[in-house]
Amino acid sequence: MNAFANLRPFDGVTFSLNANNLFNTKGFTEAEEGSIPTGGIVRARSINGRTVSASVRFDF
Repeated sequence: MNAFANLRPFDGVTFSLNANNLFNTKGFTEAEEGSIPTGGIVRARSINGRTVSASVRFDF
């Protein structure tokens, strides 16, 4: 689950907050092989843990 918020306290200024993997869930995605090979090892990519970013934007 991801979440974001934008706040414009006045014209020309925007505060942003973004969170990915909000509940810090463990998981895998994009396995390399289509089936389990005879060696029994499958390479897969894990999803990132929780990441949070914030920014301030000035428009003039």
